Amino acid sequence: MQNYSAERLFALLEDRKYSEFATLADSLPSAEVADFLGELDRDQLIFAFRLLKKETAAALLPSLDADVRLEIREGMADEPYLKVSATRAAAERLPWLLLLMLSSTFTGVIITAFESALASLVILTAFIPMLMGTGGNAGAQVSVTVTRALSLGELAPRDVLRVLRKELCVSLLCGLGLAAANFVKICVFDMMILKSAGVTVGVALTVSLTLLVTVVCAKLTGASLPLLAARLGFDPALAAGPAVTTVVDIVSLLVYFGTARLLLGL
Repeated sequence: MQNYSAERLFALLEDRKYSEFATLADSLPSAEVADFLGELDRDQLIFAFRLLKKETAAALLPSLDADVRLEIREGMADEPYLKVSATRAAAERLPWLLLLMLSSTFTGVIITAFESALASLVILTAFIPMLMGTGGNAGAQVSVTVTRALSLGELAPRDVLRVLRKELCVSLLCGLGLAAANFVKICVFDMMILKSAGVTVGVALTVSLTLLVTVVCAKLTGASLPLLAARLGFDPALAAGPAVTTVVDIVSLLVYFGTARLLLGL
């Protein structure tokens, strides 16, 4: 394959200029496009092949290696969203929802285990929804981003360490920003303006530190679970999203009550 053609196809794919990619591939000899596709990994191959015009794809198949043709057939067997029946979609989603519903009972067990701590400082209860909600949102953000990158062929399961390194930096920056804003909010709004009973600087510090740890754990979990699901052959969109919320809820509660015991002596 001519280097210029390969580089141009790669560049258009990377820049997400998909219509131009299809047009260029249509204008090139089948052998050149076949060589280009043979250099892609499986996810990239399936995605790139879907972009080709039907006539180009049909003419190209005979010139591909047998292994490449097999990967394409397996990948193209996945039906588009609108063609999947409601019954089949429910059957695929229900087991995950059932499993995660049962696993979420651990949050109730944790709250019950720390019932005495909550009874001694009831104000701690008021911050639980915020911590769990923020953690869930943080995890969902990165989970959706990674799942989309997987579907576009921008990421593969082998990229997990690179993704985790990046998300560790992102999560620390986001967590520190949220923790600082939350600390100021509790000290100014809850303590000085509302004069809420039981709210102290110690409580503000406990909630803010928990928020920082929760956001970091949520983003790392949200980044790794879609990649793990893809590695195991599961649909990342079905498996990772609900699992992130469940894991983050459990982690946030454990960190919250552990920090409260350490800083507030409960």
